[in-house]
Amino acid sequence: MVKTRKQYMRAYCAARYHRRRRVAILFLLIMRGNDGCALCDGPGPFVIDHVDPATKTDDPSRLLTRPLRALWRELRGCQALCGACNYEKMKRDGAELRREWWARRRAA
Repeated sequence: MVKTRKQYMRAYCAARYHRRRRVAILFLLIMRGNDGCALCDGPGPFVIDHVDPATKTDDPSRLLTRPLRALWRELRGCQALCGACNYEKMKRDGAELRREWWARRRAA
């Protein structure tokens, strides 16, 4: 089957994105020294999550299409979480960020 250049590039970029995502998650698991979720040690599928949201400079999923050096720099502050642990951590972090925002707003 002959593909147009646009179809070829779409397939190539999608495959590259997913390949880099798998490598990034494996990197996190190896770097942290565990083979499961960082919080519950459960099996995947995993989500890349920042340990401290305040240190986040960019979204790792957007960095998957950019040079690898930027991705590795961002992954140093990340961990691999299962879906359930990521949801609980998002609720907790979101509540803290909202409290900080309201405190700054009241102080102003």
